[in-house]
Amino acid sequence: MTNGSAGLLRRLPAAALVALAALLAYANTLPNDFVYDDVAAVATNPLVLDPGALPRLWVTRYPHDGVRPSSYRPFAMTTFWLDRRVWGAEPMGFHFTNLLLHATASVLAFLLYGRVAGPGPAALVGGLLFAVHPIHTEAVAPVIGRLELLSTTGALASILLFFRAVSSRRTLPLLAGSAACLAAGLLSKESCVTAPFLACAATLAAASPASPDGRAGDPPPLRRVLLLSLPLWAVLAVYVAGRAAILGTVTLANLAFTDSGIGTAGRYVIALRVLADYARLLVAPAGLRAIYPDTHFARLAATSAGDPATILSALLVVGLVALAVLGLRKRSTVSFGVGWFLLGLLPMSNLLFEIGIWKAERLLYWPSVGACLALGACAGMLAKSATTPGTTAGSAPRVGVARVLWRLAVPAILVAFLFLTVLRNRDWRNSLSFAADRVEKDPDDPASRTFLAHALLKVGRVDEAEEEARAAASLDPEGAAPLTAAGEVRAARGDTEGAVKLFAEAMAREHAGPDPFLHCRAACYLLSLGRPDDARRALAPVLAKFPGHEEARRILASCGPPQESGEGH
Repeated sequence: MTNGSAGLLRRLPAAALVALAALLAYANTLPNDFVYDDVAAVATNPLVLDPGALPRLWVTRYPHDGVRPSSYRPFAMTTFWLDRRVWGAEPMGFHFTNLLLHATASVLAFLLYGRVAGPGPAALVGGLLFAVHPIHTEAVAPVIGRLELLSTTGALASILLFFRAVSSRRTLPLLAGSAACLAAGLLSKESCVTAPFLACAATLAAASPASPDGRAGDPPPLRRVLLLSLPLWAVLAVYVAGRAAILGTVTLANLAFTDSGIGTAGRYVIALRVLADYARLLVAPAGLRAIYPDTHFARLAATSAGDPATILSALLVVGLVALAVLGLRKRSTVSFGVGWFLLGLLPMSNLLFEIGIWKAERLLYWPSVGACLALGACAGMLAKSATTPGTTAGSAPRVGVARVLWRLAVPAILVAFLFLTVLRNRDWRNSLSFAADRVEKDPDDPASRTFLAHALLKVGRVDEAEEEARAAASLDPEGAAPLTAAGEVRAARGDTEGAVKLFAEAMAREHAGPDPFLHCRAACYLLSLGRPDDARRALAPVLAKFPGHEEARRILASCGPPQESGEGH
């Protein structure tokens, strides 16, 4: 038996504990329905439903709606296609796949921590933190969160195989496996574009060195690490080239779904405030929510760069960067974890370019690998202090405090995180629970009120839906979305003419151009009311601006040929 195999067997019980913690924390996601983006991207996606669509998934942009052709994620979409073949239309099978992927990612993170921090409490606590952290709910509970799960799992497997390749004589097979895993991660989501750099950095920072001569305490030779990392950089280059061929651009700025119109100064203000809050959420996950309203960030962008909160956020970010850089020479595990967090988040931070999403907890899945490593390392230092009393005067009280924190506080935090995660998973149970949580967290957000109105209509609670539509209209008197919800309420009550009038008025308010989501919803309702010509007119502005919009084209096909009568005028 090799040393590597023996070490893996020794870590097997701890790895099993980490996997069990991940399964316990997220087991209650299994009964969840398809929620929010799951519906369009998975449940009703024609490419997922069509048994013969597999080849097309690899040459199709994501999301395939003709509006936001901004990403290339064929591997993740292939897993949705496979789930549909295996599990059918029931969402439980899709959620089961997500659950297994999160448990796998948690074990891989634990194994990585063991290589970087060395075997001991730091790796175990870090792995358990990653397994139960409530910040991961948005990546695990909805089916579409699989993009993050696959990207991170592939990248972690790639880095661990790279570790083995640096220290093994069987270099080529291990490097081939590492490159393949990285390709799978990148083709699931571009979140892990920093993985090749982090693979090199993690190998050099490892507490258990991977040098061929096995000299304890020394990192492997830099030249060897860089040379063996060439296949990973080659995979990244091929990915960027292929992505450019599909999307028509080589710049990562094409990640942006929209241009918000917020200037550079406003973008930096938002990015710094959000980055600082991300760091807080990873340490103290209070105030978590599935959706962060755009109205909040518009207000942030309007604040001055000299605002005290912005200055404090900037100082925190500068402090984290300094901690990561200054710890390089000492090969500090805490510093390396902080550096991983910052570098992993950088492409999604809006600091380099606007990505179209100001803040989302699912974006933290890959960066949180580093954050949990840093927190686990801090717990490891507590454990060492608790079991290694000093000889100087006054050391005994310090040891006593460390022992209390290690034996009581750390387990209590892990249990509290697990409990909070179980509670948060319930918010993603179905569209109604998701919408209700949005309104509870942001009662003054008109979009949340409108979404709740849609969800209530879906389950036949028309009176409550009307109340929410009115609340949305009072919060956004000039908005088109509340009027569309009001039109849907009229349609549910059988008031065809009233619904048609409200839909037309809503579309007339769209001064910035047609919103495909609203037009498609209105068209569906108009079609259900027996007004195909009105539905066709509702779709016309969308198809004029976005000819490739698949949902609009599908609804148009359902309208049939135009009628010669003047119906609907």
